[in-house]
Amino acid sequence: QTLRLAYTPRKSAALRDAGALVLIEADHNTDSSKAKLFGMTAVPGVDTAEADAEGEGKTPYQTFGVQRAGEGKWASCVRVVDVSGKIVTKQVFELPEDEAAVSVCACSFTERPAETFVLVGSVLGLKSRARAPQGMVYVYSVTEGAHLTLLHKTPVDGVPRAICAFQVYTQNAMHTHAYADR
Repeated sequence: QTLRLAYTPRKSAALRDAGALVLIEADHNTDSSKAKLFGMTAVPGVDTAEADAEGEGKTPYQTFGVQRAGEGKWASCVRVVDVSGKIVTKQVFELPEDEAAVSVCACSFTERPAETFVLVGSVLGLKSRARAPQGMVYVYSVTEGAHLTLLHKTPVDGVPRAICAFQVYTQNAMHTHAYADR
């Protein structure tokens, strides 16, 4: 089975009890607002009638991909996929413009051991040869049926390239941080 994604898949975390997978997707040099706009309208300079004939009724976005926007421009999303039967997307959260998801983890906290949480590390305006000024860690709660609900987002220094389920442990290029769950 296959599943069409909006951007390049970067990492994933399993929600075993729910039979689901959380995927983070991100593409550099991409303007997500233009991609959405061009997904519904014509791409400048492209003959849409010819594109439809070649693309078998697909929109120009589906045929030609997203529009390029320049360095430091990102489009990213968090996708929940049901893998217990037929593979289908259950939920998609688009991240704000120029923010890229870079890490994901499913965990529980000692204060709330019966609940599952998904943490997504992201960075704003990441460039290939420059330090990112600020990252974020999004905290989602997982409810019945692998439904995610955003609880809050926490600013962190640098890029949270790794998150694991040891209380909350993040790592960027220069530092490692452990956050208590109290």
